[in-house]
Amino acid sequence: MTPTIRRVKESDLSALTATLEPDVGAKQVNYRWQEDRDGHRVMLVAELDGEIAGTVSSTRHRLQLPDSLRMLALDVGRAFRRQGIGTALI
Repeated sequence: MTPTIRRVKESDLSALTATLEPDVGAKQVNYRWQEDRDGHRVMLVAELDGEIAGTVSSTRHRLQLPDSLRMLALDVGRAFRRQGIGTALI
């Protein structure tokens, strides 16, 4: 099944943390969310069958290549790996 890729919402944070633990903790998820809210990064989630499966975040690479993006983090929950989630997020 193909995941839905969308912008993260504040209501996703607890489910995202549960999916990514123990690899990524609540502090890191909340930090990324705050940077998204502040406009320093764009954070997307992959949703599969109503569950948050993973996330990617990126920022514009303003100094060297102004029209490019820089991927900051790509994380897929252990239960969702090897199902094309990471590829879909990229």
